[in-house]
Amino acid sequence: MKDYGKPDIELFDASMGKLQKFIHDVVGKYPVERDSIYLAGFSQGAILSNSLAMVLGERVRGLSP
Repeated sequence: MKDYGKPDIELFDASMGKLQKFIHDVVGKYPVERDSIYLAGFSQGAILSNSLAMVLGERVRGLSP
């Protein structure tokens, strides 16, 4: 975060891409249901979890506060 509520957009986008790849890799390698993904995070991790939920849509079944 550059400032409260103002993320570094390049770093944010890179993190989102890496997290999406990570989820894709885990689902491909392990017996994980593709449409039953749950996300959790604290602070900036919560921001990324919520953003991923919007990007991945119905594949995300829930978020942990």
